[in-house]
Amino acid sequence: MIVKDKVGLMSKMAILENSSEGKKVLKNMSFFKADYIRWEILKTAASVTVGYALILGLVILYNLEYLIKNATKLDYKLLGTKTLGIYLVVIVIYLVFTLFYSAYSFDRSKKKFIKYSKLMSKLDRMNDERMEEDN
Repeated sequence: MIVKDKVGLMSKMAILENSSEGKKVLKNMSFFKADYIRWEILKTAASVTVGYALILGLVILYNLEYLIKNATKLDYKLLGTKTLGIYLVVIVIYLVFTLFYSAYSFDRSKKKFIKYSKLMSKLDRMNDERMEEDN
């Protein structure tokens, strides 16, 4: 026999499981919060490093003629210090933003997962009651 309440619960759960946001929530909940934040920070650090290297390469290519003409006159220590300083400022800004955003994102996912978990518990109770009625 079809139980309307049970079908409604299962439909709500299926909608969450099949939506892109629901899949992300379920994936996020497979991590501990600290591990999730570390993973996001690691991804951000790698992305910022690659992006900075690409931009630095483009700047070098753009100024290549100047660099070749003045290769003996350039202060490489100052140039390296400025380049490293800019890199550190950029990466710190991105990592701080990532830290706060990933913590917020995880907490939001946790709230949605708690709702999903409550639906699952309610469905389990309905199944247990149904089994007791059948026996």
